[in-house]
Amino acid sequence: MRRFFLITLLLGLCSVANLSAKDNQSKYKYAEVKHFTNAEAVGMPQALASKFYDLFRVRLVKDKVVTQTVDEGAAVPEADASDSIVVEGKFTEYKKPGYGRSNAGNVGYEIKIYRKNDHSLITTVSHVCIVGRAQTSPDLGVAIDSAYDASDQIKKALQ
Repeated sequence: MRRFFLITLLLGLCSVANLSAKDNQSKYKYAEVKHFTNAEAVGMPQALASKFYDLFRVRLVKDKVVTQTVDEGAAVPEADASDSIVVEGKFTEYKKPGYGRSNAGNVGYEIKIYRKNDHSLITTVSHVCIVGRAQTSPDLGVAIDSAYDASDQIKKALQ
């Protein structure tokens, strides 16, 4: 009876370890992340959009959405093209945060995710993120908050 219990326990632990290993794998191999554009009448400053872009690429890897990001227009190995995505988006709303705790800002975006090999649409994510401001720089706080939020929204949409 003890032997049966030990074998059952070991098999259960192995299956749990196998499930957690699958959770740690990225959904896709590569992501070509294109620079976000401003929708009509949206005044997101270019410097802020560049900070967002850099942080967003890092967050996609850290959140295990992809294993690696590549520059816009970069080629991926032919064998990995079917397991790669293209991420393009536009800012649909921007309100700079003001001073004080109660004056939060907004960053709205629409992100489209395509397969790299045939450019077929996988999903579209539209969201408005409430952003605060960092102690050192309001723009840095906006970029950090919105990049984290965008990566989280993509991860949820691709599950």
